[in-house]
Amino acid sequence: MSAHFKMLLVALAIAVIGVLTIYSTTFDRDSQLEQGIYKRQIVWLFIGVLFYVFFSHFPYRKLWDWIYVIYALAVVLLLFVLVLGAARMG
Repeated sequence: MSAHFKMLLVALAIAVIGVLTIYSTTFDRDSQLEQGIYKRQIVWLFIGVLFYVFFSHFPYRKLWDWIYVIYALAVVLLLFVLVLGAARMG
């Protein structure tokens, strides 16, 4: 069993525990609005698994030539959050 597969299994186990926790805390037979929260979490879980599979097989050493551009883009995006972001619930 490869290390990637073991790491994927551990991450999936933690994510399933999280989905079950969300489901159990939002379970209410009368409220349909809150029951959709765990379904959205499952959708994001599958999207995350797809990203994991893609990036675990991606030859990241090819990005070495673009490292300064990627870093500058990350800094610009963080500055956007600082300027355009709004404080919510905290």
